[in-house]
Amino acid sequence: MGQTVLILGAGFGGLPIALKLADEFRGHPDPPRIVLVDKEPYHLFKPMLAEVATGCASPHQVSEPLGFVLRGRRIELIQGRIVGIDLAARRVEVRLAGGPWERTPDQPQRTLALAYDRLVLALGSSVNFFRIEGARENCLPLNDIRDAERIRAQIMGAFAMGARIEDPVQRRKLLSFVVIGGGPTGVELVAEVHGLVHHALCPSYPLVDYAREVSVHVVEAGPTLMPGTTPVVRDKVIRRLLAKDITITAGKKVTRVGPDFVELDGGRERIEAANLFWSAGVCGNQAYDALPLAKGRTGRVVVEPTLLVPGHPEVIAVGDGAEFLFEGRPLPTTAQVAVQEAAAAAWNLARLIRGDGEPRPFRYRHMGTAVSLGDEKGVFMAGARVTLEGFLGWFGWKLIYLKHLASIRGSFRAALKWMSDLTYDREASRHLYSSGYEG
Repeated sequence: MGQTVLILGAGFGGLPIALKLADEFRGHPDPPRIVLVDKEPYHLFKPMLAEVATGCASPHQVSEPLGFVLRGRRIELIQGRIVGIDLAARRVEVRLAGGPWERTPDQPQRTLALAYDRLVLALGSSVNFFRIEGARENCLPLNDIRDAERIRAQIMGAFAMGARIEDPVQRRKLLSFVVIGGGPTGVELVAEVHGLVHHALCPSYPLVDYAREVSVHVVEAGPTLMPGTTPVVRDKVIRRLLAKDITITAGKKVTRVGPDFVELDGGRERIEAANLFWSAGVCGNQAYDALPLAKGRTGRVVVEPTLLVPGHPEVIAVGDGAEFLFEGRPLPTTAQVAVQEAAAAAWNLARLIRGDGEPRPFRYRHMGTAVSLGDEKGVFMAGARVTLEGFLGWFGWKLIYLKHLASIRGSFRAALKWMSDLTYDREASRHLYSSGYEG
């Protein structure tokens, strides 16, 4: 057996690297041992979590079982949490999933020590609350399927209670929804929340006066929503959100959060709401905190142009937890960045394993911007000129996942069936989940 390549994380960065390496060395007389570790048994398409949070998609429609994806390939899959990374000893400690985390006399082997020759850090990011008072305690983030299900339960419970309470102040609080963070995730979440409330919940509760009692807000600290995108995309997104009567507050920082309020600019402005959702940013994965590596302002591991970690040529970092400078600024934490980094990292790893020479620098190419705005509407911009809006924009957004799904399933037909099922079942799912069915 050749070198051991240990890949931490099966997201948009780690999983494609494992698949590309396995395919690259298929039939090789001395292939590397590829070990893939993730805390979940599935690969998650995070950009669709907003649809799960509002019932337009079910969890199984945005996740792919890793056992299914990896079948037929020489890849070892380990489900567990990273509890320690020893770069000097080239060893990673993993606490296995599937039972109590603590060791017991009956389960003495719950923790594995995995040695490696080459390590890929692809664990993604953690939610960044920026040390804002009350944010962690009172806001629900949207980072995984469990978060999405908590948000859906919060919306359903608050609306059911708000529709029956008589006190007008408390009623309006329970029927008010605030998304903090106006990037792509926040914009998609606030649009989907509006769709769930307007199209599914209000018809189910006819005594609720939507115009007078229900409010949906998005708050962004920067001067405008969708920072980092083109003015064309921003203007189209803002126009469509305003058409939905979504209140946009930009250029004001959240300074304190309570159980039923958000304070802006040191208390000069206050939004009363009992449903607070956080999408204001991410930071480096907590598993990287103790590593003696150079990190950026938000705790992401700094990488060289080749994606290798400075001082550790046996380590590569990709995805949300890696900080790669492009034109003097860190690349954003998006799926397209992670996928492109994965392709370059896999090529470099194969080259290093074979001993074919030095790795080549990663070159990022922006493929466009896509954002879903609920109700089968969206904005999709490819390149500098091609912009799709409305249903075509939403469909273009879905095509991105279709392409990704086809690449990991190895079957465009299977991916196309997923697309058809999701589109057809969208409204039925929204009403099914909004009824409280947990099936």
